[in-house]
Amino acid sequence: MFVAFSKKSPCRSLASGFSQGITEMTTDGRFDTMLQYATSVWDTAQKAGKQTRGAGSCLQSSRALAKAKACFGLR
Repeated sequence: MFVAFSKKSPCRSLASGFSQGITEMTTDGRFDTMLQYATSVWDTAQKAGKQTRGAGSCLQSSRALAKAKACFGLR
């Protein structure tokens, strides 16, 4: 996973800790757990005919989810 911070971002000082956290989460399985939970919530909302907050269009969300799963070798 690649995450970038703008040079002007007030959060830029957090970048190294953020990167370390992402590495730890992908190594110990927490990221996979969060992704599976988020996917389950999204799938349930779609079956109910609801759009999850901040999900954008369903097509864009499903494409982004497919890319994220592919990057991490998930099904």
